[in-house]
Amino acid sequence: MSHRERRRLHEYLEDVLGAIGRIHEYADDLSYEALAKNRMIQDAIAYNFEIIGEALHQLSDRYPDFYSAHPEIPFQSAYSMRNKLAHLYWKTEGEIIWDTIREDLDPLSARVEAALGELE
Repeated sequence: MSHRERRRLHEYLEDVLGAIGRIHEYADDLSYEALAKNRMIQDAIAYNFEIIGEALHQLSDRYPDFYSAHPEIPFQSAYSMRNKLAHLYWKTEGEIIWDTIREDLDPLSARVEAALGELE
């Protein structure tokens, strides 16, 4: 892998971590009810979930060796969520987003950080 390819791979992983950080920034101090009432925060969170899904999709497409070496990273489910948010926005349920924030983001962050550490 060339230096440029390694750098771009690194950038996608950083994009995922940045989006996770922003979601936590927006949601960590909120209750589900407060989040459900704030459309602007919902939109910001949805956008960052789209970033996560798209960045992981780009990694799986552009870096198949990295993709196959990291089955612990939920590439497909992140992209599926991204597609639901982007294309089936009217069907997106708040509880799914809430549960994903509370249950899935920290493990994803740890997995992405570990993969990023392997590159350095």
